[in-house]
Amino acid sequence: VAVPYWAHNPQAIIIQDEIFLFHIGAGLKNTTIVNCNDKTSLTPPHRQHDVKLGYIQSATNPYGPWTSIPNPPVCDNPSPWLLKNGTLLLMCSRSPVGPPGPHWRLYSAPSPRGPWTTVLEIYPSQSGMVALQTEDPFLWQDSEENFHILAHGTDFQEIDPTKRVSAHAFSLDGITWGWSAGQPYTSTIYFTNQSNITFSSAERPKLILDDFGNPTHLINGLSTTLYPCNGCLKKNITNNCNMCKLTPGLDATYTIMRFLRT
Repeated sequence: VAVPYWAHNPQAIIIQDEIFLFHIGAGLKNTTIVNCNDKTSLTPPHRQHDVKLGYIQSATNPYGPWTSIPNPPVCDNPSPWLLKNGTLLLMCSRSPVGPPGPHWRLYSAPSPRGPWTTVLEIYPSQSGMVALQTEDPFLWQDSEENFHILAHGTDFQEIDPTKRVSAHAFSLDGITWGWSAGQPYTSTIYFTNQSNITFSSAERPKLILDDFGNPTHLINGLSTTLYPCNGCLKKNITNNCNMCKLTPGLDATYTIMRFLRT
């Protein structure tokens, strides 16, 4: 175990034979473990979110021991990317400062131990082409060193997950960003027997890349509740698919990996 509960949304990179694990949740073990198979036992608050978001652990072996790196940047859902020149970039969602509304922050540092410098703030909702609420950015470069961001996107009012669950941004320099008009993936899962199922949400996207920077597999956190999301509530909106993951008794989730045909 690298980090005790509650700690989640990990992403690891290797730099000079050292593993750096970026995650959220402090792993304080200060909440009660429940049986996720028992739908009656999981009551709010069912997960830990820290005021201080973003943590980094280091180890030379996946089995540990793991050491916490001090003074990490304030960063929700961190996504690190190492440039060829050795500079480390870190994309974060829900930046703690700036104008109201969802926005991301891009940091840079000479190493995971810092010091960290803010490069820019990105405001997905200002693009006019993506959902109002866009989070969980995954940052990478393709084979031609163009920058990309894959993200979970929703307006949090939408009851149909086929309308919007994801967003894609692209950039030549990492500073000026454009946005794809369509969504890069949906929460409809296609199986080898030609059947398919539409789940309520598919969030926290991460990609597995080949040696040339081409995506081969997509990983998501997937809600087990199916569309039309019966019983998922937000205020006066019934069957709100984005809220299934927060509805007691319906909030079981798991990780899924999809092969990409490129």
